[in-house]
Amino acid sequence: MAGGIQGSIADVTVAILRVHDVKPIIKWVNDFVFFHSPLNMTPPSLTPSFKFGLQDILNVTAPLGIPWHPISHKGHNFKPSFSYVGFEWDLSTRSVSLSSEKRLHLLSKISVILSKPSVCLNRKAVTSIHGSLQHITLVYHHGCHYLPTLSMFLSKFPNDFIVHHLPRSCLQHLEWWAHTLTIPNPARTLVHLPESDLIVWVDASSSWGIGLIVNNCWATWKLANGWCSHLRDIGWAEVVVIKMAVMWLTRSGLHDCSIKINCDNSSVIDSFWKGRSHNPERNQSLIHITANLATFNLTINLCYMPSAQNEVDSLSCGTAGADGLHLVPHVVVPEPLCPFLAPI
Repeated sequence: MAGGIQGSIADVTVAILRVHDVKPIIKWVNDFVFFHSPLNMTPPSLTPSFKFGLQDILNVTAPLGIPWHPISHKGHNFKPSFSYVGFEWDLSTRSVSLSSEKRLHLLSKISVILSKPSVCLNRKAVTSIHGSLQHITLVYHHGCHYLPTLSMFLSKFPNDFIVHHLPRSCLQHLEWWAHTLTIPNPARTLVHLPESDLIVWVDASSSWGIGLIVNNCWATWKLANGWCSHLRDIGWAEVVVIKMAVMWLTRSGLHDCSIKINCDNSSVIDSFWKGRSHNPERNQSLIHITANLATFNLTINLCYMPSAQNEVDSLSCGTAGADGLHLVPHVVVPEPLCPFLAPI
């Protein structure tokens, strides 16, 4: 239910229209989107028939005096694409995109901040840019990983009057957003990718290292002495082994599919689904993971599995797998991780 005067009227309007079998309907405050589908399979040469049309909606609401905007001014008749809550939705391609107007407006807001990096900002200004960026992550899904620095920065404002300089970490992430927003015609498909039949298990142990199993083939990496420092913890190690799994998937030639990965760390799974972590070290690996996935149009489905049922648990504790089942192709440890990992 929506609040306020507009919301109350809108809720009643939806209820009345549904009684007249006008549905489905979605709305945000006083913005409505109506959907209708052909009543039956109609040959392409014939005009399809529908249960209701725009005029039927107007006929129901006219006696109530509901003041719809004229179609010529705002809104449109039924068609496969429409605007809603700041996005462009296309039912025929099953995709959502950001309009050029909104993209360039947000790019301008960020560019103003980046052009004067030494200027102090108040909470209202930071909240505005953070909220706008958070909103468009529906299209720029990987952008979730470039928001935690702004979220943490917002927590430093005790009230609306204090001002602060933007930290370098925030500026770096805003630079990424500025670069990303210069690319025209951003869109995201809403089609579910087909599921791969690979069975992937990952695990990390603070006492030894990390392990990976794909269809009974295995790989392990030992954690180097001193790895657990500078915010690197067991959660970081769990994210790293997921990163190694994704690197193997991309090196193996997989693309345009979804892969299930079993993991026993619920905190890491939650961070992945939220798209960000407040731990900078974890977040850096999450950024690399989503970048690799996006390049090959892959998605991963992280599923929780209790440690007692995790097939890779013994590997992460230092027990090697069968000699003839080493995972190939081999995954080369990325240079930034070389001081912390050694392949076995």
